Amino acid sequence: MKMTYREAFGAAFPEDELRFEPSEGYDEFVPRGSQDFVFNVDLTRDLVMVLLSGSSDGLFIFGPTGCGKSSHIREVFARLKMPMIGMTCTEATTSADFIGSWVLVGDDGMRWLDGPLTIAVREGLPLVLDEMDQMRPEELVILNGILDGSPLVIPQLGGEVIAIHPRFRLIATGNSNGTWDGSNAYVGVKRQNMAFMDRMIVARAAYMDPEVERMLLEKAFLGTTITSDIIKKAIELANDIRAQFLAGRIGMTFSTRSLKRWMRLTIAYHRQDHPLRMALLKALVNRAEPVDQEVIFRAAAALFGNAFGSGDTLS
Repeated sequence: MKMTYREAFGAAFPEDELRFEPSEGYDEFVPRGSQDFVFNVDLTRDLVMVLLSGSSDGLFIFGPTGCGKSSHIREVFARLKMPMIGMTCTEATTSADFIGSWVLVGDDGMRWLDGPLTIAVREGLPLVLDEMDQMRPEELVILNGILDGSPLVIPQLGGEVIAIHPRFRLIATGNSNGTWDGSNAYVGVKRQNMAFMDRMIVARAAYMDPEVERMLLEKAFLGTTITSDIIKKAIELANDIRAQFLAGRIGMTFSTRSLKRWMRLTIAYHRQDHPLRMALLKALVNRAEPVDQEVIFRAAAALFGNAFGSGDTLS
């Protein structure tokens, strides 16, 4: 298949040509994308390079929560119409979860079910591990040999050996860079094995540029009850909260996803008194700790003034 970066990802990209062989028979693994998604040029190039090159290196994308790491990956796959296998990692995730297990299937007795790594290695699909740095590092060591090109050996199947398909790729996300998260905000993040991280290309993701975020929200909401002034102040509030979160002063951040939810709810509540206030409470503030709720609410009241309603407290 041939297309250009610009055709796939938008006007901000050059006309450089992309060439790749599409995977067939895995349509159910192709994510559904959004036509309004705004792609970061550097992050997109990193993803495409790993997907289309012959390199065995994995790609680890780290950055603050809510900055769009996982959605960016899904949207790239969607635009390229490429299948992927996704898995969300936790502290309880083990290497056995990657490989597969024997399960009881009704009257048929025990049946082996391949895990996501086994499917990806066998069929030549990229494996995407969300929140990889939540895992215990010893459980990821199994991937060292895979990234070096060694076959996957499954002891539970009598030592069955699966050669690594040439189109297999490993992509992962996390809040830390594998050694440090820049704050103490992320519960459960673990320092990863140096040998494993040495097999990964490491890319940093950040919150969306304010001007790009403004254009995204204006495209989605102008022409409704949302004005350009509301969007400007909403983004200013979001970036204030993000800065305080990254500095460790509060435990809540403000993602683009939450910004869009705030705008949608403001439209839905437009017949209520103070829709901005009600919508912000339900889009973000109500799930923050009490001290952070007050910080966010006061900042919003200071920015929006009378349009936000009287007072700067939750009551």
